[in-house]
Amino acid sequence: MRAVTWVGRRWWIAVLVLVAGLVSPTSATDLPEGRETLAGLTGVYVSVQEMKGDEERIGLALSTLQTDVEVKLRQAGIRVLAKTEWGVAPGAPQLHLRVVAVRRGEWPVYAVSIFLGFYQDVLLARKPTMALRAPTWMTSSHGILGTEGLPLTREKVRDHVDEFINAYLAANPKR
Repeated sequence: MRAVTWVGRRWWIAVLVLVAGLVSPTSATDLPEGRETLAGLTGVYVSVQEMKGDEERIGLALSTLQTDVEVKLRQAGIRVLAKTEWGVAPGAPQLHLRVVAVRRGEWPVYAVSIFLGFYQDVLLARKPTMALRAPTWMTSSHGILGTEGLPLTREKVRDHVDEFINAYLAANPKR
């Protein structure tokens, strides 16, 4: 019987991590009280966090993700606010996307994290004159992908935007 070398073990570990990452669950806080915080919104400002990992190199350009999110919102009938409108809109409603993709070592495997959160100004119950910026709705997912699976990242971002759209439309039914 042949002994498994350390290189062989690392390869199998990488395969197991890859498979586990592909089936990683989404975590969401799409609860009724979170949806209620979306009621009465007339639009949202979309921001995509600047990327500092390997995202641009693997085809996840900030401008592409920004466009993907804005197009989906507009198709659903949700108004996308310009930055100048966002600053004066009640509560400063902001849909914020953060995508991080990091490659470790020479393996063609990336750890990918996607976070989509809706932020707005909220008031403290014990001190109603104090407004703070806080996420009131969010969803995220994390996984390990090989380079061939990276296009799935944009698809997963669009899935998260669909979750937001469903929550928004549930809180703001068309009359």
